[in-house]
Amino acid sequence: REIGNKGGIARSLHQLGTIEYRRGNLDKAEGLYQDSLKLKREIGDKGGISNSLGQLGNIEQDRGNLDKAGGLYQESLQLFREIGDKGGMANSLGQLGLLYTKQEKYEQALYCLDMAFNLFSEMGVPQKEQALSYIADIKEKVGEEKFKEMMARIQGRTGEEKPSAT
Repeated sequence: REIGNKGGIARSLHQLGTIEYRRGNLDKAEGLYQDSLKLKREIGDKGGISNSLGQLGNIEQDRGNLDKAGGLYQESLQLFREIGDKGGMANSLGQLGLLYTKQEKYEQALYCLDMAFNLFSEMGVPQKEQALSYIADIKEKVGEEKFKEMMARIQGRTGEEKPSAT
């Protein structure tokens, strides 16, 4: 740490946090992500801050703190928007969509997942198939008629055609 490469240290701490998260050590992972986040804030690394916030959101979601997780995902999404990171935005929207699905807020979930699908499609990445799968899960949960109603409202909000999971 004395070398002064805060960006490298922050990335290393983040990676160590990911290792601990995958091992199920949420408290250790949280501490490492928090340390990483602090350094990223000091150097103004908005993309890195967004990634750490997303990971902290995952920890809160795993702990059952869904509202706190949602706030972290929203903050992450906002920073990704500020820097124009479409992949980061899509991932944050996907996380929000899954969170809203868990909370049975299906229209909000569909809105986020649909936006994630569109961003993934623009980028031509395979995550679009996963987003479409989550959209299909919502359709199955709410039924065909309610799904069509929700999609119509979502299309009305954005004024553009949306793909459907039919």
